[in-house]
Amino acid sequence: MPPQVIIISGPSSSGKTTLTKALQEKLPPSIWLNFSFDTVIYSLPPNVLDRCNVKDDWSDVDGKALISGTLAALRALVDNGNRVIFDTSKRC
Repeated sequence: MPPQVIIISGPSSSGKTTLTKALQEKLPPSIWLNFSFDTVIYSLPPNVLDRCNVKDDWSDVDGKALISGTLAALRALVDNGNRVIFDTSKRC
């Protein structure tokens, strides 16, 4: 069975997202989803996201819950037959 998850890990701004998008184009005919902690973080309300990004104020954000939820979502995607390229770096 081919791999279901490819994990790309590295520091912020190291080219992980660029590499992920390139892999998505090179791996057909299979469809690979791009999923990351950023996928979840950027779903935060704009005012909270602004405080996190501009003021580096994460006080309203439960980082452990976001990480746990992100990993649970990744597991659910894979368990349901999706191929996923997971782009990860330390957050929260």
